[in-house]
Amino acid sequence: MPRMRKSDYMNEVIPEAEDQSLFDMTHQEIADELNVERAGISMIEKRAMKKFKALLKEKGLTFEDLIEEKKK
Repeated sequence: MPRMRKSDYMNEVIPEAEDQSLFDMTHQEIADELNVERAGISMIEKRAMKKFKALLKEKGLTFEDLIEEKKK
């Protein structure tokens, strides 16, 4: 099964984002652009998500609180 590009996932979660191309890069593509190893990009993402989750917990929020329910 092919891996889902982040853009496909993010377009579903944040369809109103003005610049969808921001979500259209893999870790490898970002690493190539910045001339660093892919593992470094993964580490940065993990640290950022850890900080984000800690902030949500501190504020008493969940990720679901940040996403509007889809209207049927």
